[in-house]
Amino acid sequence: MADGARPRIPWQAWFVLLAAIWGCSFWWIKLGLTFLSPVQVAFVRTALGAAALLVILVATRRRLPRDRRTCGHLLVVVLVAFREEQVTRERIAGLAIGFVGVLVVIGAWEGLGAGDVPGIGACIVAICCYGIAFPYIRRYLSDLPGGPIAMATGQLAIGAIVLFPLAALASGPGTVPTPDALLGTVCLGVLGSGVAFAINYRIVAVAGSTTASTVTYLTPLVAVVVGTVFLSEPITWHEPVGALVVLLGVAISQERIRFPSPGTATERAAG
Repeated sequence: MADGARPRIPWQAWFVLLAAIWGCSFWWIKLGLTFLSPVQVAFVRTALGAAALLVILVATRRRLPRDRRTCGHLLVVVLVAFREEQVTRERIAGLAIGFVGVLVVIGAWEGLGAGDVPGIGACIVAICCYGIAFPYIRRYLSDLPGGPIAMATGQLAIGAIVLFPLAALASGPGTVPTPDALLGTVCLGVLGSGVAFAINYRIVAVAGSTTASTVTYLTPLVAVVVGTVFLSEPITWHEPVGALVVLLGVAISQERIRFPSPGTATERAAG
């Protein structure tokens, strides 16, 4: 290693950190909802995230993206399927296995109560947005000169501007926030949006959108652990079993586990 050179942190470490932060976000959201409405939580989250990243930008002497093209990409997500990376058997199988693992974690066979339908629908919409956002970032934003911090700051700043009128009109529970609720909301914004968005841009740029998207399979696992440890929520057998299935799917999709090629299998049979 050359003198003065700093060791680069592997993207896998950022991947695990991102999963941990987003897994804790469910806990922080729950705390924020004790004194804010859902729209207000979203606005405060994006505003705090943008503010935290803006401080980092100033400290590192970097600039926000200012050209119209970049700002347009940060504002609008186009509803188009992108093929940014080679589709392999491992990636398809890994994503499918990971999805099955998530279903096992949540105990999908137990059915959904009537009150859970709107929440499940919101989760499905969010998943679709993730599916669009990851390849969109990969194509239009990951290689721009501003870097991941500048792109994440611009995205959150624009998001806060868009959400502000809705948050101003919304009415929350009207309760006085506790210190825990305030701390959780700050963590949600600074870490769950600010730091996490910058990490996400970096992973997409280095490892690709397909690999980066598998972090959404690990966040429920972290959420289960956080709920059990900090909220005393009960844990059932299917949650750790589903966690193992999810980890298997992530390993396959990231090609940690490879399938033998047809040619190799034929050669072995002939030999």
